[in-house]
Amino acid sequence: MTISTTNINKSYSGNGSTHSFAYDFPIFADADLTVVVRSAAGTETVKTLNTHYIVTGAGASSGGNVLFKFNTGTSSDAHFSATDHRPASGETVVIRSELANTQTLDLVANDPFPASAFETALDKLVRMVQQHEEELDRSIKLSRTNTMTSTEFTTSSTDRASKVLAFDSSGELSVTTELGTFKGNWSASTAYALRDIVKDTSTNNIFIAITAHTSSGSQPLTTNTDSAKWSLLVDAASATTSASAAASSATAAAASAVDATNNGAAQVTLATTQATNSANSATASANSATASANSATAAASSATSAASSLSTFQGQYHGAASSDPTSNLDAGDLYFNTSTGVKVYDGSAWVDVKPSSSEQTAITAVNANASNINALAATDVLADMALLADADVISDMNTLATADIVADLNTLATSDIVSDINTLATSDIVSDLNTLATSDIVSDINTLATSDIVSDLNTLATSDFVADLNTMASADVVADLNTLAAISSDITSLSGALEKTYTVTVTNPGSGNVFVLDGSNAPTIELFRGNTYVFDQSDNSNTGHPIAFKDSGGSAYTTGVTATGTPGSSGAKTTFVVPSNAPSSLRYYCTVHGNSMGNTITVTDSNISLVAGSIANVNTVGGAISNVNTVATANANITTVANNISGVNSFAERYRVDSSDPTSSLDEGDLAYNSTSNLLKYYNGSSWQSISPGIGSVADDSSPQLGGDLDVVTNAIVSTSNRNIAITPNGSGSVVLDGLSYPQADGSAGQFLKTDGSGALSFATVSQPSNATTSAAGLMSAADKTKMDAIEASADVTDAANVAAAGAAMLAGASFTGAVDVDDALVANTVGIDNGSNDWVFSVSSNALIFSYGGTAKAKLDSSGNLTVIGNVTAYGSI
Repeated sequence: MTISTTNINKSYSGNGSTHSFAYDFPIFADADLTVVVRSAAGTETVKTLNTHYIVTGAGASSGGNVLFKFNTGTSSDAHFSATDHRPASGETVVIRSELANTQTLDLVANDPFPASAFETALDKLVRMVQQHEEELDRSIKLSRTNTMTSTEFTTSSTDRASKVLAFDSSGELSVTTELGTFKGNWSASTAYALRDIVKDTSTNNIFIAITAHTSSGSQPLTTNTDSAKWSLLVDAASATTSASAAASSATAAAASAVDATNNGAAQVTLATTQATNSANSATASANSATASANSATAAASSATSAASSLSTFQGQYHGAASSDPTSNLDAGDLYFNTSTGVKVYDGSAWVDVKPSSSEQTAITAVNANASNINALAATDVLADMALLADADVISDMNTLATADIVADLNTLATSDIVSDINTLATSDIVSDLNTLATSDIVSDINTLATSDIVSDLNTLATSDFVADLNTMASADVVADLNTLAAISSDITSLSGALEKTYTVTVTNPGSGNVFVLDGSNAPTIELFRGNTYVFDQSDNSNTGHPIAFKDSGGSAYTTGVTATGTPGSSGAKTTFVVPSNAPSSLRYYCTVHGNSMGNTITVTDSNISLVAGSIANVNTVGGAISNVNTVATANANITTVANNISGVNSFAERYRVDSSDPTSSLDEGDLAYNSTSNLLKYYNGSSWQSISPGIGSVADDSSPQLGGDLDVVTNAIVSTSNRNIAITPNGSGSVVLDGLSYPQADGSAGQFLKTDGSGALSFATVSQPSNATTSAAGLMSAADKTKMDAIEASADVTDAANVAAAGAAMLAGASFTGAVDVDDALVANTVGIDNGSNDWVFSVSSNALIFSYGGTAKAKLDSSGNLTVIGNVTAYGSI
């Protein structure tokens, strides 16, 4: 048969009455199946063939059924049994293919090929492979890109008893010590073993021993001589400090609120006298101020909550005791057990608890920000923030909260433009700004609610900026702050946007599994640099589908990514804090099933980050408010610019001036002027290229050079006014025409051009024989010249007889050196071949050809073909 399925098991739920359970894969014998029944408590029992069940369909490619035995009422039934073996309700039936790992086919040499038996053996091998693959799929294993030197450990059962299987500092498998043993309060001269846990009673901190030793010295352990032998588990001291700081901040915030109320009238009077000069400065700073107000309000609320929480904590913490308290208990109460450590009351029992590493980090972070919380609770800051709650100002700030406008503001931060802005500070312009207070602009503020901008607002909490807020204390701005109460929902949205959580599930829409984010199947998403995104995978549909990220090149992207828990289990999530340098294109995918489960991610900068990055320019504008007033005289021009703001933004994005080539926000076709090299450059998509000054014609270039071959197409190079066309190489260069290299200088009269066979030409002189003449007859011997002169004087060269006679005359007495090629008859009485003193001579006598050597006839060939020789004739000999 053929094996067309990879499935090797089936699972069903029992109900106490169903006895037949199908399997849809091939087996070869009844014993090839293993049937397991799992109870609701998790106990697994392997059932016995023919005792608890029988099998049908062995040998069929489509499978068959497992029939559990029970009292069918007919004892002849194959699955009859007096005992009912049908799976009960709550039990799970698992039918598995488990062939024995043996090979029973024996091929005998020279026997007919048993095709059927051979195919069956191959089918069994395939099923064995599928069984092993299924078992491997259920094992704990490394991912394809992970490495580990060895997965073996040699620690004996005795040595690894009560120990933890873990990974060492190299990521290799190891058997570590137990988690730890609580030893109560620390004391001197006590032998502590590795991982013993103690309480430092001077700070209430909890420590774990990282080196076995006998204690000495005194508390606190952080300054003890053995401090390096302890590691902090619970930082109770920092938690107490943070709580105290929060309470102090709450008190300061409350006092500041009272001071703001008492001094409000005086602040309004002072602000009225400063309103005209600070109006535009207020608008420029409004965005940051509004966010600061939000942060301050949130800080004050947090401080109040912290104070309340401290009071609650004091009522719920029962101190240290050797046993669990039994009275005055509420869910959430705490106490320190001197034997086991900190415990919490869950409403019915005391449970051991310790803060996680992430919770400890959060506690430390609160303590680190205590000074910032106190700074925001200053009376002047609270009063200044109260002056900004006007709908018009909020609307103005929304208008400015776009990336294009922020970029334009950066462009405007020059001394000349700052001076112009000061010109704008007139009552008419201030009135116009109030006109900008539309609901659309208010909604823009919500766009600014990212973690980057909140971080930028912390940057703004400097004494200079606080002083600027005092300057803004005008009656209009005070009224504006009152308006802020009406947009509390937007402020809440701003806070919520700092960390977005995606609820992740997995579904199969018909083409395969995909991730579902907040109800959408595999959507494309947009992330902002600096923001935090949580992908909640606690839904059980995520089992076996870990979510991860990769860049556009397909490489895993892990910067800022933290995975917690196992997908499909409670608390499982992947947190992505998008780095400031994250690439603009990413992808989310399943590490097991690949890209098809996810989609692409667009990564961009947030508007708040852009504003925070330009805070120096904002301060510059605020310090030049008088110049802003001056800009008012050019209001019509400003309106024109506003009407064409898209063109201004486009040009500002495309053209920049800097001391070095720009390195960010690059698009092909961008222009930049490098003031260091004094060059105008364009971006070709991968690098900056210099733009050379152009020329009107070739004549304008005093030293032109070709950048490539000169193609005249169908034209020609022509000189005018009878001028020469000079091609003069430099130095040892040559003129090369069609592969021939010509000499640079002229030769002598009568010379000719000669090639060396390698493409080089040179001038050479014609050589002539030593006995030649250069008369009108040309180059020939003097005797030949005389003969030719005679022919020229008297012969008729058109008559064949005369020509033959002339040839005979020329040959008379003629001698030749080297081979002589005779294309026609050689007319001569005697022909000799020079051989020194013994020449060979061929002559004719009485129609017979005589061969003579050294003057003696050696052979004769007569006209009848008879050959006569004076010596021997050798046949078939060798020469």
